[in-house]
Amino acid sequence: MGFFAKPKRLLLMSGQILFVAVLIFHFQNCSRVNFESNGPNNSGKIANEASGGNGEGYDIKIQPSDGAADDRYGNSVAISDSIAVVGAVRDDDNGTDSGSAYVYQYDPSSETWLETKLSASDGAAGDRFADSVAVSGTTVIVGSPWDDDNGESSGSAYIYRLDPSDGTWIETKLTASDGVLSAYF
Repeated sequence: MGFFAKPKRLLLMSGQILFVAVLIFHFQNCSRVNFESNGPNNSGKIANEASGGNGEGYDIKIQPSDGAADDRYGNSVAISDSIAVVGAVRDDDNGTDSGSAYVYQYDPSSETWLETKLSASDGAAGDRFADSVAVSGTTVIVGSPWDDDNGESSGSAYIYRLDPSDGTWIETKLTASDGVLSAYF
């Protein structure tokens, strides 16, 4: 018999945008953690509240366009100005649990969040890309603590900068110069 732990809530605010993430973890037989949510197939969803020009608030639910079971969408969340980043640490695009990050840019003219999905260019199974995310202006940093460039689970970080000329995200990878086995950089 399992039990439900208290939901983890993340509140992030930037300007007039309040971003709310609610993660519910289900512990079953104390040996496995499953992400559960109201998203499709437990893929997750994030709700945010924004204040429109007239001062009234409204709710928007953001879900990944390609969410799949147990992606752990919402595992990490960051917001800066009109850009939000949501990690899906167990997304499988580059192999089982390789991970992905979703970047949402708010378009005030359409009052929508435009989605771009980021995956490590050299991603592999088990990297858990997007275990942590951060954003400042148009720069996004994504942690991949189980990446193996300097030994198993030595870890890495990816910096993405938005190219204003074409709207693409340019990737730069960082690893610790003294990285070693199980450093989880």
